[in-house]
Amino acid sequence: MKTAKYDKISQTAWLTAYPRIFSDIPFSEEIFSEIEKTLKSQGSAGVSETFKVSRLAPELEARYKLVNRLLDKNGSQQILELAAGYSPRGFIRSQDPSVEYVELELPLMIEKKRNILEALTLQSKIKINNNFHLQAGNAISSEDLAASARYFKKDQPITVINEGLLRYLNFSEKAEVAKNIHALLKQYGGVWITPDITLRKLLETQNSITMPGKNKEISEAINNDFDQNKFENENQAKEFFENLGFEVEIHHQAEVVGELVSPKRLGIDSDEVLKLIGSGSVFVMKPV
Repeated sequence: MKTAKYDKISQTAWLTAYPRIFSDIPFSEEIFSEIEKTLKSQGSAGVSETFKVSRLAPELEARYKLVNRLLDKNGSQQILELAAGYSPRGFIRSQDPSVEYVELELPLMIEKKRNILEALTLQSKIKINNNFHLQAGNAISSEDLAASARYFKKDQPITVINEGLLRYLNFSEKAEVAKNIHALLKQYGGVWITPDITLRKLLETQNSITMPGKNKEISEAINNDFDQNKFENENQAKEFFENLGFEVEIHHQAEVVGELVSPKRLGIDSDEVLKLIGSGSVFVMKPV
């Protein structure tokens, strides 16, 4: 499948990598530092200010930690992460030799991430094991998704996760990804865990409190009007996935509010934190 249409969306990986440096998510500072070094070595001034939004940190930290909690609860040792960007979760989790971890990403993004991981490995800051795999492809392609599962044992369940993909896809594309995941889970068993449920209320909070004007800038930079891709509310999102053959269990980011460190580091009070993460949810889905 051609991926040029989606390559500009890869810039949003900076948008999530930067706020993580205000959290205690391991390797966040090291990864962002390497991103900056790479961009500067190519003649730019570094990550564009458009994609540096510190007040996104509570939301991104909450979704990362809630996904981790649900991964632990689910207990699957075979994990497929879609559109992982610069997330450190894969190589961290694969330090456990019983885990098989695959990241499916666009070829251009895979190349960038591999270069950063190689640089951090040479600096002895991280260790990459052979149970961690970077697979080039597009989650909209059933062939690419099936190919990414070749590392998994067929007699064991898998967990599919994604944090920041669906908001950049229209509803037809969201449905294609969901159908592909459904087919994979029907084959292997397991669950799909995703906080990638962009609601109107979340975008309104971002536009008014978290990052005023930034969503418009980002939309123009990546040529993607993701305002049209939002769900009106949680019920609409739940019905969307149920109509595609999933049973949906809903969790909310407020469940991990006590684990967040970025609010204190950024001087954000508890009332505002709840406003920033209040509409954030994570869906845990099984095929019916």
